[in-house]
Amino acid sequence: MSTGQGLGFGAMTAATPEGLPLHQHGVAGAVNVTAQQIGNSVGLAILVAVSTGVSGGATNPADQLSGFHAAYWVAGAIGLLGGLTVLLTKFPKAATAPSASEERP
Repeated sequence: MSTGQGLGFGAMTAATPEGLPLHQHGVAGAVNVTAQQIGNSVGLAILVAVSTGVSGGATNPADQLSGFHAAYWVAGAIGLLGGLTVLLTKFPKAATAPSASEERP
């Protein structure tokens, strides 16, 4: 999970201000970081709830293993769902600069 976050955060930070006026880049960056922090907090809370619910609040590490397995399955499913969302989302094509032949009258 940490590898995915490490790979994704850089791309998200670079893509966040895309298409915005220069004076709004700071706000876009702040919204991006806030969304990351909230997402991490909510995601961790969900995984802890799943793990605790499945293991029944057991304190013995061997009994907690089933809860850990369930939490990782949920995390994997959320990751796959996010990946599918990205693959199926249609993004607008970037505007291209006119070629030299197109600039001539």
